[in-house]
Amino acid sequence: MGEELPFDRNPATADYRAARAKCTKKAACGRDYVLVSKLSLWLKSMVYPEERTHAGRLLAFAYRNRNPDKPRFPIAVGELFDSRVGCILVFCVLLELGCGDLIHEFLRHGIYDDLLPIDIYSLREKAASMRMRNSDAFANAFDRLQWKFCPATIEMGMGREFHENQILPFCQREKVNEKGVHSQLWQVAVPEEFVGPMLRAVIKDKIFNNPDDDYGPRYNFAVKAFNEGNKTQIENEKNASIALRHHAGIVQYFGDYRHPDAVGKTLTSNVIMEYADYDLDEYFAEFAPPVSENLIKFFWADLFEIAHAVNGIHNLRVDTHGRMREFSGWHANIDPDNILIVHGKFKLAGLSSVAFLEKAEAEPKNVVGGGRETFSAPERYPRIGNAVSQAIDIWSLGCVFSIAATWVVLGHKGIRQYANLRQTSIGKVIQARAKASTSSRIKPQIAPGEYFHDGENVLANVFSWHEYLRSVVRRSDVITGRVLDIVEQGMIVGDAGRRINAKDLCTLLDQIKAA
Repeated sequence: MGEELPFDRNPATADYRAARAKCTKKAACGRDYVLVSKLSLWLKSMVYPEERTHAGRLLAFAYRNRNPDKPRFPIAVGELFDSRVGCILVFCVLLELGCGDLIHEFLRHGIYDDLLPIDIYSLREKAASMRMRNSDAFANAFDRLQWKFCPATIEMGMGREFHENQILPFCQREKVNEKGVHSQLWQVAVPEEFVGPMLRAVIKDKIFNNPDDDYGPRYNFAVKAFNEGNKTQIENEKNASIALRHHAGIVQYFGDYRHPDAVGKTLTSNVIMEYADYDLDEYFAEFAPPVSENLIKFFWADLFEIAHAVNGIHNLRVDTHGRMREFSGWHANIDPDNILIVHGKFKLAGLSSVAFLEKAEAEPKNVVGGGRETFSAPERYPRIGNAVSQAIDIWSLGCVFSIAATWVVLGHKGIRQYANLRQTSIGKVIQARAKASTSSRIKPQIAPGEYFHDGENVLANVFSWHEYLRSVVRRSDVITGRVLDIVEQGMIVGDAGRRINAKDLCTLLDQIKAA
């Protein structure tokens, strides 16, 4: 705050200093910003027993050297809060620079709150036109201070290029995990006043408060940050998120922005999404499996929504200016890390590998990237850039269902045992193929891992594991065995052409839910 004002000698400015300090917060990047709505409310409040507002008292202080013979100030208090050209924040900046009596000149030159932040070139031009002394120095000082009063607002559907001086009002910013290859996922909290009205309407039931601080009501978001070198992943994530934003079962996209990273000042592209409490892998590790018949049904019914999300990608319909277009899509990266728990519901994320082709008569095939090898279909191993069908997603989802069934029956310990079993099986396959000197057909060479296949077909131990699960399943569980039947007969099938399509899969799963 500017030291030019005699804060210690004048009650108006002393009170302002105290109020401004209470409304000033530290962003996660380390810079200060002002809760402007809170400060504006204070400025509108009355000063007793003077029967005028704090803003009125400060305006009188700003014009204290004005000729006393002039009956009124050049600007009325009401004009500071005008709904169209209010300039209370501009007034605050000027006041802190010791130039509060210039507010009427700024308003005359078209500088008001809705235009903040004003670019430095316009500031210099406006300052010069006001014929001030050292106009460039004044413009530079105004520029340095204005950013505190105009933090970025997060709005629904936003696509912004933020200036490097723009303050992102994240009152909390924490790295979620280290799982991202091309991106980093962050949890951020944003005070309510910096979330735009359209976005607030969408997430109105997600607001929360922390009584241990005074940031006030806020919202949690997930921010997926890509370095500029990953342009393909950035564009895929944005385009797929926008195309699928109205689909149930998909993590909701709220907007994107570019801004220099707070730590290394490296320019990053960022996608703003729903915040998830866990991914499926973390969920299985954190919680015990359901025991009662109803809870088991509820779990599977919720997880089946991922199949509907996949169907939405595989059979996308988009209204483009009144013309309905149909696309075939591939997720290409279905695994437990990309299935998130958002307010108790399972949702599909990880859209940076999503690809689309306009619908055609023939079976769609596409060259896709991304995906963990553990959950990838055998036709994607090894990755040589070959075109694949949408059946790769059915395989991956089948692997997820297989792990989910393991958790339902045996808990997280069973998932670890299952992974070790597959890893051991792959090791034996590698040894056997290394010893084979001749063969009528060369088998694909595979590396150590926890795959569900040997490069061509489903591992025999996957089926034997399923049989074991069926033998120890709880009597209250009438669903897991039926899910395993679908997984074996239509999902993790070596021949991609024999796998069930997403639409028919959803029909079967809906029948299980309805039973």
